[in-house]
Amino acid sequence: MQIRMIALGCSAMALMGCDAAVGELDNQLRDGFVAQCQQVSENIGVSSERVSRVCECSADKFMAGDLSERSQMDRAKVEEILNTCMLETGTNPDEATAETPNG
Repeated sequence: MQIRMIALGCSAMALMGCDAAVGELDNQLRDGFVAQCQQVSENIGVSSERVSRVCECSADKFMAGDLSERSQMDRAKVEEILNTCMLETGTNPDEATAETPNG
């Protein structure tokens, strides 16, 4: 009986270690998505003031997708999610980079 309890305790600790590893992988994946999103959004003309907000929204949507979708982090997927978040946050690349009439 005591051996079973020890084995159960070890198993629980191992699972906690797996959860921590999965959490770290998720963080790395999210950070990679944000970095790619920042590059894409700057290339399509989103102002630097709005890039962070739009990319945080995009990363949240990306991470909310199922695991099979997360394995497809290509430029097209980033642009698709980015466009959705631009609509949701009211960010228009043309307006975001337009100069003010002062200059």
